[in-house]
Amino acid sequence: MSDAFLVLNVKGKETVRDFLKNLSAQCDEICVAAAFFCKDRLLGDWTARGCKLRVVVALSYPTDPKVLRDLLALSPRQVSVGFYEKQFHSKLYLFLKEGRLIGGVVGSSNFTGGGLERNIETNILIKDGEELQTLFDHFEV
Repeated sequence: MSDAFLVLNVKGKETVRDFLKNLSAQCDEICVAAAFFCKDRLLGDWTARGCKLRVVVALSYPTDPKVLRDLLALSPRQVSVGFYEKQFHSKLYLFLKEGRLIGGVVGSSNFTGGGLERNIETNILIKDGEELQTLFDHFEV
């Protein structure tokens, strides 16, 4: 079992966005599987740094089509985007450095303002290599 702890959006504490930003600072590749996906400054930070992004989202409201178009306009070497039309509810964030998994967050936070900052969310940080690989394999399906 991993040494996991909760990441929540609770007043006076670090937000999920802050936590993901801090974790991603060490990375050169980020995988996001989130049912709902909207514009967020994290995305701008990641693309500006040249991080490779793998994104899987549901094509339903409140996912922002403009954000998806902007991602698809980037180089396929930097960004890959996959879509589900319905029945997709995952919230999974994986962080890699030089091809090695260094952390993952699994929980209730969509990639939206609410999920990253305003809603009370429950997420667990995973650092165990075997568990991370299992999550990464799930992401690749």
